[in-house]
Amino acid sequence: MALVQFDIFNLLLNGPKTLEELAETCKVPQDRMTILLRAAVALKLLRSKGGGRFALSKTSAALLGVPGLSDMIRHHDVLYRDLSDPAAFFRGETQTELADFWPYVFGGEMEPQAAKTYSDLMARSQELVAEDTLRSLDLSTVGTLLDVGGGSGAFLEHVGRAHPHVKLMLFDLEQVAPTAAPRFAAAGMDDRAQIACGSFKTDAIPEGADSISLIRVLYDHTDETVAMLLAKCWASLPVGGRLIISEPMSGAPAQNRRAMSISPFTHWRCAREKRAQFRKFRRFVAKPALTSSRLQNPPAPLSHAV
Repeated sequence: MALVQFDIFNLLLNGPKTLEELAETCKVPQDRMTILLRAAVALKLLRSKGGGRFALSKTSAALLGVPGLSDMIRHHDVLYRDLSDPAAFFRGETQTELADFWPYVFGGEMEPQAAKTYSDLMARSQELVAEDTLRSLDLSTVGTLLDVGGGSGAFLEHVGRAHPHVKLMLFDLEQVAPTAAPRFAAAGMDDRAQIACGSFKTDAIPEGADSISLIRVLYDHTDETVAMLLAKCWASLPVGGRLIISEPMSGAPAQNRRAMSISPFTHWRCAREKRAQFRKFRRFVAKPALTSSRLQNPPAPLSHAV
């Protein structure tokens, strides 16, 4: 968190710098900057070079290349405050700040500024999963794709660029959905994009699409809410329709275990295991007309499954 807040990684992007240079730029006493940089080296986030200089490591260089990741790290200040009393947190005795950041998850209203903050964060971090999700899908037969909980339209913009034939529909809260209009207009997609406002908890899912996508929507809701949402999506699809789910799930390969050991704290209701969660989703939409279902595992760093 401190490395991102001080922008250390970007400061080292063009080459190594000394402790003194970094301390002066960040306005941090040298003895304290020494502690921070040594900790970063121990975590393999930085490399120690000759002459008292510090440089990017493979990990921090990769971090800079992932759109939205620095914003997600900054967002963790909310989590750290929630963990100020870890014992109370795990007993469920605290009112978490995360609940206020994502009030719609827990049935609360969303103020316009909270909606904008959340939508901006989700849009920036959507780059983490959109390309990997699309690499796992064949959308050549899709005519119209409805993205439920589509936020400011980041995923649909990716779809629109990759598949010019697909018509786009977005459904989200009235405080959020209209923010997609400028994105679609800037991308030249407003003539084939529709925006509908509503809550999937209280409103019907709009009809007219032959495919529906849920991108990082289910993981922070209860099973009861997920079952209700999937049933509504199924009801709005025509015969032969398609439901696409892309979610962060555990059961990660060895190289992702560190990430997945952290994510359950920020996404408290993540799946305990990929295939078990996949079977549960399939059970929620178990209908006689459900002819096939398939689990895909894109090579994404945050272990999304489609």
